[in-house]
Amino acid sequence: MVSKIAGIALRAFQFLFGVVVLGLSISLIKNSPLVDGPNSKHAYAAFVGAITTVTAIMGVLSLWFPAVGGIISMVFDGFIILVNLVGGLIIAITIGNIKCSSHRNSRSTFVNFSKLVSNSLIGCSLTSSDACTAWDRKSDDDVIHMLVGRCQMNQADAAFQFLTVLVLLGSLVVTWMRMKNNK
Repeated sequence: MVSKIAGIALRAFQFLFGVVVLGLSISLIKNSPLVDGPNSKHAYAAFVGAITTVTAIMGVLSLWFPAVGGIISMVFDGFIILVNLVGGLIIAITIGNIKCSSHRNSRSTFVNFSKLVSNSLIGCSLTSSDACTAWDRKSDDDVIHMLVGRCQMNQADAAFQFLTVLVLLGSLVVTWMRMKNNK
């Protein structure tokens, strides 16, 4: 009984984290400053959020249908761990050492702002002056606010993917314990 309650709680967190990743990714896609369309890394993150959400529902159902649970559930969890880990790493590595703040008081802040503008997930990569629609008719403060917001959303997207990995590792342990006790 305890393992079923723990399984439901872990699946609830998995569902919640999947919805957050999906929502953040869709928001980043919808508000992309790029003329050519959103970054494919955000599309992958949206896929990760959607598949994480679907498998959370499947995980809850597997608690009541033992034929679907066990090894099959563990295989799905392993796959979702992998896609979340890859998605989180892609975003974290792409963002790099950028600080998501809007303080403008030093040379290092100027360097950080340049990184915000040129990052492919946050700004426009500045491949050409026509590549970005974000700067049209906006004040400097609005542009900074937009860039910092996109930076924070990307950080949250990666963080929730990593949290999902931790939750699913816990779910693997609970599933393994249930299988061990049922034999």
